[in-house]
Amino acid sequence: MNYRTLKPEKDGLFCERIFGPTKDWECYCGKYKRVRFKGIVCDKCGVEVARSKVRRERMGHIELASPVSHIWYFKGTPSRIGLLLDLSPRNLERILYFALYVITDIDEEARQRELMHLDEELLKLDQNLDEQVVELVDQLKDRRDSDILKSRNRIDEDRVEAEARREQELETARQAESDTLAQLRAAMGQAADEDIIFEPTGQVIVAEGDVVTPKHLESLEQKAEIFRNDIAENARREIEATRLENDRDAERTKLEYQGQIDSAQSRLEVERVSNKQRLEQLRRDLEGLKKMDLLQEGRYRELKDAFSGVFRASMGAEAVRELIAGLDLDKLAVDLRREIGSTVGQRRKKATKRLKVVEAFRKSNTSPEWMILTVLP
Repeated sequence: MNYRTLKPEKDGLFCERIFGPTKDWECYCGKYKRVRFKGIVCDKCGVEVARSKVRRERMGHIELASPVSHIWYFKGTPSRIGLLLDLSPRNLERILYFALYVITDIDEEARQRELMHLDEELLKLDQNLDEQVVELVDQLKDRRDSDILKSRNRIDEDRVEAEARREQELETARQAESDTLAQLRAAMGQAADEDIIFEPTGQVIVAEGDVVTPKHLESLEQKAEIFRNDIAENARREIEATRLENDRDAERTKLEYQGQIDSAQSRLEVERVSNKQRLEQLRRDLEGLKKMDLLQEGRYRELKDAFSGVFRASMGAEAVRELIAGLDLDKLAVDLRREIGSTVGQRRKKATKRLKVVEAFRKSNTSPEWMILTVLP
């Protein structure tokens, strides 16, 4: 560049032969002037006859890795982007500075499919939990019945053992009675040399020196009968005590398993209610999703994990550009006029401001997307 005239020098870095003329429809040397020479390359200076603005188009451009918004458009008074999108300056700034997500698109078909899926899950939830309750209760009842059966088997075993002991004791008593009876008969009518004792009880039937008589036989029979009855009664009491103890064990087992059944049913019911509330909340969240909704980072992650294919949300100027690109200015103008006619106060005032911006874009045939820059010269 010439430092005095600030015009590009021939064969310099900003030469007009490379980037085009500095004056509309005029070459560098002045041989060709006027629009009728449009497109001709001067044979003297080598400059193409064209508009001067081609220099900007032909110079280098920087393609931005991410779109940006000029501060004029979102922080000006009023905020043009904010009015177009009906966003407060603070929320718009948080979106542009990557502090908030904004929903840019909703796939309605995917939303309906997801709603149907949630309805199916809600329906299956009750069925599955009912099946789980029945299965668990059946398992616990089977275990309870098995334990009770084992207890009853123990009763039978204890009874058999008690009866076996009773028979053994009775046999011992009969043998002792037979032996004592033989002693008495052998000494009948004679004085006893020593005490004749009924061994099982230790009772003296005939004292030493006493004459053995038939009454002693009757006495032995009575004592032996009493002893046998005692054996039978003791066996009966033992069996009854064992039966009562096992009955108590069986009742305790029933109560314990009933407690487990009640606890399991309560736990599954709590789980059912919790899962139902979770699914119903997901359904409300899904139904409530709207374009232009603002989301914090945590909330965005939750919804993205739950409904990844239903909506798109992003942040920064790229998100704002996508929202602006989706605007139908003609429809928006009609809606704003309708709102102005049907509202009063602040809403009407705000709608009027928005309509002015919309009409300015429509009349100038300027695209609102141009407020978001993707290329810099």
